[in-house]
Amino acid sequence: MVTPPPPPGQLSPDGKWYWDGNQWAASMSPDGRFRWNGTEWLPYRRMRFGEYVDQSIVLLVMGIAGTFLCPWLLTVAFYGLGLGAALMGLRHTPNRRTQALIGIVANTVGLVILVLLFVANAARRA
Repeated sequence: MVTPPPPPGQLSPDGKWYWDGNQWAASMSPDGRFRWNGTEWLPYRRMRFGEYVDQSIVLLVMGIAGTFLCPWLLTVAFYGLGLGAALMGLRHTPNRRTQALIGIVANTVGLVILVLLFVANAARRA
C-alpha cells in the first residue's frame, strides 16, 4: 500500500523541510533571511538561545531564579518576555507547538505566583 504524499506546505517533524507538492524543500530560504512556518514565509533571525520557544524556557528559568534573587521588576520582565517569546513561538515554529504551549502556561503561572507573592508581602507590611 502506497502512503499518499503530505499536503503542500506541510513541515517535516524536525521543521527543516516542507512539502512543496512535488518534493521536500528546505524550509529556510537560500539567503537565510526567511523561514517557512507551514503557512507563510516569515523573517528569520538567528537568536542567542535558539528559537523563540527555546528562549521562552530560558527566560522561565531566569524568572524562577529571579523570584528569589533579583528585584521584582526584573523578574516580571523575565516572565513577561518569556511569555512573549512563547507566543511568538506558536507563530514561527508550529512544529514545536507543544513546547510553545508549555512556555505560555509556565511563564503565565510564574507571573501569577509572583503577583501573589507581591500582594502577600504588601499585605503583611500593612
